[in-house]
Amino acid sequence: AISKILIDEIGRNRLRIICLGDGGWFLTLQPVAEISESATLTKFPYIKNSDSLIAGIKSLSYIDSITALRYAESFGFDDAIFINQRDEVVETGLANLLLLTDKGWVTPPLSTGCLPGITRELLITWFGVKEMRFSYNELLQAKAVYLSSSIRLLQRVSKIDQKLIPAHEDGSALIEAFETKLLANINP
Repeated sequence: AISKILIDEIGRNRLRIICLGDGGWFLTLQPVAEISESATLTKFPYIKNSDSLIAGIKSLSYIDSITALRYAESFGFDDAIFINQRDEVVETGLANLLLLTDKGWVTPPLSTGCLPGITRELLITWFGVKEMRFSYNELLQAKAVYLSSSIRLLQRVSKIDQKLIPAHEDGSALIEAFETKLLANINP
């Protein structure tokens, strides 16, 4: 079925395999817009409950993410940062977060309520990225901030609210190393 849906597709696309509770499944294929070099983020004013029954679960309900994204776009930003009830950074509406700190590369732990993203997991496995809890204020003190997702891979964050986040050579090196390792590990 996947070969059939992909046969005439050229360019970047998102293939989703959706598994249903009754054992059924279906596929969707959507073109992916060009990803810009950097993204801008704003803090979403509503709390993400990390104790929710669906925290950390990828489901068909995207209402939180869609609402956060619309909020961000209404203020001229690309995406919004979720904060949980313990004042910990969780993720954005569209991606996991990756920070360069004095302790190295870190990402929020799953206990914050973030999704266990594929790219996030590869960064932990391949590059020793550590899980660490941090607040919004600590996020603003990072040397570099990146978004990670299967669609974006790694995308630099250039601005969080009014704080400009400079490019960092370690981030450029990580992007290059990640893409090289990813291409070397594709299993056709």
